[in-house]
Amino acid sequence: MDNLVIEEQVKGLSFADDRLRQRYEQCLAGMQEKDYSHSFPNPIKDTYALKGFYRFINNTRVTQSTFIEGYRKGLVAYSKKLMGQGQEWFLIHDTMFVEYNNRELDLGYTQDKDSNGLLLHHSLLLDNQYVPLGLLHQQIIQRNREEFGKREMCKEKAIEDKESHKWIEGISEGKAFSEGTGRKLIHLLDREADMER
Repeated sequence: MDNLVIEEQVKGLSFADDRLRQRYEQCLAGMQEKDYSHSFPNPIKDTYALKGFYRFINNTRVTQSTFIEGYRKGLVAYSKKLMGQGQEWFLIHDTMFVEYNNRELDLGYTQDKDSNGLLLHHSLLLDNQYVPLGLLHQQIIQRNREEFGKREMCKEKAIEDKESHKWIEGISEGKAFSEGTGRKLIHLLDREADMER
């Protein structure tokens, strides 16, 4: 992946105050390990840096939307800087389950009534060589346990209130990206996106 795309995404982040930006940059610098498949104590070796990292992510002024909006701005800036604006890129939309079945905190159901977790819906941007560039859209979905097995209720909801609206939101973000950059996107969705209104 081109370092410029990462730099642009980091620059796109807006924090409520300069100290949060400094803390974010310290957190990035403190990650010594390149294998990010481990939990945070592994890539952040220094105890004080790890404590600073946890303070940063637990700050109420740092949210998921802080990062997604920043990444989106950075991806737009990156696209504008590149030559070959006529090249089409790809936007892959998909949903994944995040299971926390061993936790006491009830987050809602994922696949069956006894499951516990969240759904994450992503729209991942890839260039014309299929190289992942970053998340253009991400939505956290928490299913109400009381609605499990009551599919008929969905038919009565407006499309904006349905879980399936996630597909429309991801495509809308892609459309805004294309309008802001002049770059065409090919959207890739699985058959779950084939929905009724």
